[in-house]
Amino acid sequence: MGSIHWARGDLRRRAEEALKMVGLWEWRSEWPSRFSSGMKARLKLAELLLYDMPILVLDEPTVHMDPASCMEVWKVLRRVAREEGRTILLTTQNMEEAEYLCDRILMLNRGRVIALASPDELREYASREDRIRIVLAGGGVEGFAKALEQLEGVFSASARGGVVLIKAEKGSLKPREIIELASRLGCEVKSLSYERPTLSEVFRIMVKGGGGDQEV
Repeated sequence: MGSIHWARGDLRRRAEEALKMVGLWEWRSEWPSRFSSGMKARLKLAELLLYDMPILVLDEPTVHMDPASCMEVWKVLRRVAREEGRTILLTTQNMEEAEYLCDRILMLNRGRVIALASPDELREYASREDRIRIVLAGGGVEGFAKALEQLEGVFSASARGGVVLIKAEKGSLKPREIIELASRLGCEVKSLSYERPTLSEVFRIMVKGGGGDQEV
């Protein structure tokens, strides 16, 4: 293997940039043995950033970190990927991390590939039903929910406060139908949105559905 030789000034500059990127510059004089687990993980990331490598391979880079530290590292990695053009390969069990950072996700279950796609493609593939969230202005929520349940393709409609959550057969219920029904019942729709499954839900659906060795 070859070795990398830097001038002292260049090494100092790179070290300063890397420590600032991971939020450890103010602790530069501390011994790493006194760092928390999260700080040690960030220090390892800084060590990787010292080298101008086109591909970074990271194994659970934010494990043991608190949510605030996780977000700091995610922002660094996203900047490294998008502004510096580096490719990042990472393993993670944190689906929020995967969604924030990854353009493509490979899901494994018991050593087998069950999916390979972008986050949006995974959610679309795993969406077996439409989940619609409706916020009403005013009353009539309970009656509106009961009326929705009578529509063809609707599995359930639950009311909570001024919000109605609908589960329906995919593509069976159009927004115009919902708004027209609300109008007939004297209800005013304040907002209507489609909720997508989280990546954790996608994983459970893919495992339950027996997906394997395929690209979505």
